[in-house]
Amino acid sequence: MPTTDQSHSVASSRWHGEREVILRRLCSRLKERRMRGEPVTRAACLLARRWKRRFYRSRPDKPVQVSRTLLLRKYYELENTAWSPEILRLRYRSFPRRTLPNDLALEFLARCLAAGAGSGAAVYRGMVNDWKAGKTLPGVAPARRADDRFPFSLSTFYRRVSGRRVRSVHARRSELSAEELSLRTSLSRYGN
Repeated sequence: MPTTDQSHSVASSRWHGEREVILRRLCSRLKERRMRGEPVTRAACLLARRWKRRFYRSRPDKPVQVSRTLLLRKYYELENTAWSPEILRLRYRSFPRRTLPNDLALEFLARCLAAGAGSGAAVYRGMVNDWKAGKTLPGVAPARRADDRFPFSLSTFYRRVSGRRVRSVHARRSELSAEELSLRTSLSRYGN
């Protein structure tokens, strides 16, 4: 007899499959309505509305969550991939998650700890602007066009370099620079 953890994992995989079937059926109905000339957003809204307050058969405690935006996103992804079934899987990514190169993470950290750095977001914007201007960043190929997207998001940098630790080091550095400034001013006033 399976333990509760095992039965829960089996039930969870069942509702994942049930979700895929529901989404495939809804996307095919959306395609049929689109062929009849109905606006896509209106059809998606009507189809998603019917699934409110319904639960999965394989897991009665789990509500079916189908929104208009989810349905539209999955429909367009299916249209672009010739109705590939793996698109409907839960937490599906059409591209592999990129890992942040160490050299780029160190560059971000060095810029965050620089004297004039305001915040991590400002440093990130500066790095993106430098990259778009054609300057080389370690571990990143230069931009080919001006409208290219930077390959890493700010949250990717924050996952790798903790913002809390950067702020604490930055605060300690500003305290030290304040002490250094007061020491220099006192030395300049009173001399040797």
